Amino acid sequence: MTMKLHSLWNTGWETAPPIVRLARSSWMDHARDYDLNLLEAGDLDAAMRELGLAGRNIPIQAASDIFRAYLLYEQGGLWLDATCLLSTPLADWLPHAQEPSGFFAFTRPGPDRLIASWCLAARPKSKIFEGLLNDILDYWSRDRRVYSGFDYLSRFNRIGRRRRIAALTDPQWAISSAGYARTGFAPYYWFHYHFARHVSQKGEAGQIWSQTPRVSAVPALALAQVLRNGDAEDLEQSSLATILQASPVHKLNWRLDLPQSIDTLLLGKT
Repeated sequence: MTMKLHSLWNTGWETAPPIVRLARSSWMDHARDYDLNLLEAGDLDAAMRELGLAGRNIPIQAASDIFRAYLLYEQGGLWLDATCLLSTPLADWLPHAQEPSGFFAFTRPGPDRLIASWCLAARPKSKIFEGLLNDILDYWSRDRRVYSGFDYLSRFNRIGRRRRIAALTDPQWAISSAGYARTGFAPYYWFHYHFARHVSQKGEAGQIWSQTPRVSAVPALALAQVLRNGDAEDLEQSSLATILQASPVHKLNWRLDLPQSIDTLLLGKT
């Protein structure tokens, strides 16, 4: 496997918020054998030019998804979102998780998503990304607006809202060239839906996915939920430790505040 950890903070790592800086520190502790490929806006722009997408109106979140697929296909390695904390050394779990198929992703972060895109690992030139990358480049060959719910639709636009309901109900219709993709809209989880379609088809990508161990994304989201609810300061150290031990990766949000108690447990500070 490729010992490289890719991550993007578009506005620059030196001025990143505390959660992102802490995530980076956790990588230095728990990914010591990996080369850190810390990417910024210039790197993203260069990749978009190489992919023929320069000048396209692509939101940063969507561009980041395209970027990770491109990097993992070309170079292999591990992609972590900049808000992913590591609480366990990668060497203790990732090689075992990736070994059967050469690919790894946490599964089912939500009922409509087969995988989580914030932690992805692959070998270079993996077939699971080859066709997927071609599909998503074709998808973004036109400008799109990424929507959640009924964004960009007037409440009086009955036809538009009926079609949006259909897209929200059927993720595969939402990204189909014969369906809602004919519009200038893209669902927020467009990348996840493309991945699900790609591995559901016959071929090497489906075989790779079938051989990939299933590891639920839900425990990796528990810490963020505690922080959003404002309950972290009231939890006992043993309860926080249990949450941190439940997953080797924890997906957070850069806007969250991380109490010192978690900082201490995560990085072993005193």
